[in-house]
Amino acid sequence: MVLLNGRQALAGTLILVFGFVVGYFVGQSAHVLRSSTKAPSEDAPAGETLGPWKASFRIPGSLQVPQDQPAIRCDFSRPVFGLVNETITNLVDKSFVISYQVYGYDPKGRRVSEAEDEFAIGPRESVVRELSLHSHAATMSLDTRAILGSTFRLEVTLQQK
Repeated sequence: MVLLNGRQALAGTLILVFGFVVGYFVGQSAHVLRSSTKAPSEDAPAGETLGPWKASFRIPGSLQVPQDQPAIRCDFSRPVFGLVNETITNLVDKSFVISYQVYGYDPKGRRVSEAEDEFAIGPRESVVRELSLHSHAATMSLDTRAILGSTFRLEVTLQQK
């Protein structure tokens, strides 16, 4: 059995206490790091992500998403040189950041164009945007449907502000 003098006992106790203090602060900083790297959907309801919702349509045309309880309405005009004017209307009393992709498909179901956009919209607000469809079609046709698509798919995600 080893007997410790007063200094050795005090030094051992201080090292033990120091170890507990360091362990406590390391544990707390790990907790802070975990809570600060949460995905938006893990935050309070004010930062909730809604969607993604998918809907098919033809241009010109309009659609509401989601279809069962609409939050936004999208109205698309006929494309001119790959540019489509659209009006997006927020149908509810919440602000959102809207991000979406539009994919154009030819009559054979091949994707021939795409576009994406993101912007903020206030409650009950309408926003007019100009969307540029980027064509992947190999043909040099004058028919807009062959270059940009005859049917389109919209994929929308809303982030509450």
